[in-house]
Amino acid sequence: GFVVSNCGVRLLASHPTLEDLLPRQRELADTLYRLIPSGVGSERKDVRFSKKELKEILKEGAGWLIQRGYGYPEDLHFIESEGRLPWANPDKVSERAFERGAPQIGTLGSGNHFLEVQYVDQSYDEEAAEAFGLFPNQITVLIHT
Repeated sequence: GFVVSNCGVRLLASHPTLEDLLPRQRELADTLYRLIPSGVGSERKDVRFSKKELKEILKEGAGWLIQRGYGYPEDLHFIESEGRLPWANPDKVSERAFERGAPQIGTLGSGNHFLEVQYVDQSYDEEAAEAFGLFPNQITVLIHT
């Protein structure tokens, strides 16, 4: 088995409201299912990296990907340790782990990983909600990967 110890949970606060989404929820579900590879054996054929690049990703973290257009620089401010573990050592990763993990980059993954579309039903702390840009009936997306 493989142990992944750098899972994370993020919440995306969007602009649409529940009223905007309800008439299109089936369309959204179908689109998410089509565009986000997930589950055991999921992979992306449009995102491929050489072993050398994989080692660079492991060493440099999210910044390496952002420099190549796979995200935005401001994203780093919302990722623990700005998406980089300074002590990461790709030489400690087995050949089998590289083989298994390489095609899964850019996927949701499997196991307990999920993407969930939600809405803000109520807020128990208005000051905190405002600080996070949350408001009633706002659509949010929670992702664990």
